Amino acid sequence: MNKVICHMTSVNNLGNVISQGGLLCKNEISKNSVLYEDIANHDVQDKRSQTMVPFPLRGNLHSYVPFYFWGQTPMLLVNQYRQNDNIFFVTHTETVANAGLLFAFTDRHAVVNYAQFYNELHKLKNLDWHAIKLRYWADTPEDPARKEKNKLNF
Repeated sequence: MNKVICHMTSVNNLGNVISQGGLLCKNEISKNSVLYEDIANHDVQDKRSQTMVPFPLRGNLHSYVPFYFWGQTPMLLVNQYRQNDNIFFVTHTETVANAGLLFAFTDRHAVVNYAQFYNELHKLKNLDWHAIKLRYWADTPEDPARKEKNKLNF
């Protein structure tokens, strides 16, 4: 399965992305003291820093650059007041894998302690693609986990 994935950041970070030779994970940004404009939800970031990925790199979620599986993301909604200031980097899951880059993805929001982690592209079939592509992702009586299944990253 080859899926489109998107990384959202502030347009003010474009110069640093170019000068650094590409996107860096949050841990590398901190380690190298790279100046960048953080548009992330800090409550979620604290949880991401404590969530360990069970594959190599074996670090926390900040050891990976987060990508979304769909352009309509919760992050976009959170940053709706500044939509003209955000840019997306877009690629495909197979491009990442073929480049030999380490990756991981989950079947729901990764900070949920029962999220299943995967690092093989054929496991993309395990994701709830209907929930991922929804424009409205509030939980419903029919699908009480819809919101967490929409907020997953690659």
